[in-house]
Amino acid sequence: EKRLLEAAPQVEQISQLFGMHEYLRPPQSVHQHIAIIPGATEARVKCRLNLLKQSIAEGRQPTKIIVATGFRRLQDSEAPDIKDPNMRTEAHMVEVVLKQSGLNIPYQILATTVKGNIDRSNTVDTAEFLKEDPCFNQTDVIVYIEQPFTRRFELIFKSYLQDRKINVYPFANPMDEKQPKYWIGDEQARRIYFMFPGLDMKYQKQEKESFRFQKRRP
Repeated sequence: EKRLLEAAPQVEQISQLFGMHEYLRPPQSVHQHIAIIPGATEARVKCRLNLLKQSIAEGRQPTKIIVATGFRRLQDSEAPDIKDPNMRTEAHMVEVVLKQSGLNIPYQILATTVKGNIDRSNTVDTAEFLKEDPCFNQTDVIVYIEQPFTRRFELIFKSYLQDRKINVYPFANPMDEKQPKYWIGDEQARRIYFMFPGLDMKYQKQEKESFRFQKRRP
């Protein structure tokens, strides 16, 4: 991050180029919709619910909230309101925060696990899990996710829900200046990784071949 801060003008230019300083809103015709809230730490989930409240204040009405999450265990600092360490998971924490939010909207916690007993599902795992849910039939969907993650999450959910003949829109405010600058590069790398999975396989093959070559050198 120190190196990025030294290159602050270039980093700012890149963040502008990738639209991280834009307000992202659905078309004015979108009112009733399903709201997707991706799981995260307690602070981030509260931020996403605040985005939802802002959207409601602007005239949009969610008919249902879908929490797309997993069973990742959280540190004490990531979920300070959850006192029982056995219950300190993303899925349970989000439900607690929702009940405290004052939002009188039906909600559904859709959490998934991956790879047997490994409980750290990622956004792609969750989106793939959601694509069969019947509640998404022919309705508008808004994903509430802060910048700089907005465009990647929008892309992931669009990719997995595109066969359902629904529209997926992002809702976000400009990137908070307090966000770590290294997220700009990290987020774009993740977005490219999702869009072009073949690149990773090619990179791994090249790295493997390079390692073999280096081992043979005297």
